[in-house]
Amino acid sequence: MSHQWEIRGVEYGNCNCAWGCPCQFGSSTTHGNCEAVVCGHIEEGHFGDTRLDGLDWAMLLYWPGEIAEGNGKQQAIIDERADEAQREALRKILHGEETEPGATHFFVYNSTMSEVLEPLYKPLELEIDVDARSARLNIAGIVESAGSPIVDPHSEAEHQARINLPSGFEYTVAEMGTGSTRAHGAIELDLSDSYGQFNVLHNRRGHDGHRSDEHGSDACLGIHRLPVGPPDVGGHDGGHDGPDRRTDDDGVRRCGQEGDQGRLDRSTHGDVRGRLHRHVDPLQCRGDGGAVGTRPGGAPVAHDGDDEPESGGGPVDRRGR
Repeated sequence: MSHQWEIRGVEYGNCNCAWGCPCQFGSSTTHGNCEAVVCGHIEEGHFGDTRLDGLDWAMLLYWPGEIAEGNGKQQAIIDERADEAQREALRKILHGEETEPGATHFFVYNSTMSEVLEPLYKPLELEIDVDARSARLNIAGIVESAGSPIVDPHSEAEHQARINLPSGFEYTVAEMGTGSTRAHGAIELDLSDSYGQFNVLHNRRGHDGHRSDEHGSDACLGIHRLPVGPPDVGGHDGGHDGPDRRTDDDGVRRCGQEGDQGRLDRSTHGDVRGRLHRHVDPLQCRGDGGAVGTRPGGAPVAHDGDDEPESGGGPVDRRGR
């Protein structure tokens, strides 16, 4: 039985290629093989009638040569808070099942594997801030990874660069950074200051059996604080109506009144770059009446009476050193 499904959220990846990763342009890997960790947080998602909101996931990947040559090894790590139905749903998505050939990066990964290890179900400590090019992943005894902005060696200022793939199966726009990872176990990784990628992830398989060509084009622009308890899996029919919203004269959509447990808040500009995931408070739109707007050029910013974007969390060592 085929299911319609959809996930929207944020994603961070670190592989052994040099900054920029030639694979993004159809070229050979930097070192002739690929080793990587990819992880993400689902802001909103479902698999059939099973809700996936608030769940985290990670994947360890290894290929002895070029990805297209195959012979890879893969292991998915799924949020232990997921119940049995959610675990099976995420396993299918992460293994590239229930989709058309080549439609998602999960399918591409899995199609090149000689060995697919059984998934692990573990607690994930995960933070991803796409706009700040910052991420942290910790799965005790298995993997630790940190992503940060590239620092200009001359000015010591943060260097910002993006890759735009209008027809990409993983992202449309990805922020570039640097990452370091240590993984222990069935797949071992030892990466230092190599390719780091921060992006919005939006994949779906719709009513017609096909994946949407929206790759994160309307994911949440708000700064979300995610729950530490089990995700809400009931009381929702699989739609994405979210809270009551209004559009003010400045053309910016705002969340409903304080107390609304909003799924998504969207800017009329459709920009998708700024994301923050923290395990702190229940998922909600900003309840202080603040708005999510955009700076010139489309970069999102939360307006709360000053010109600085809200950080939404503790300090992050952005240099990763």
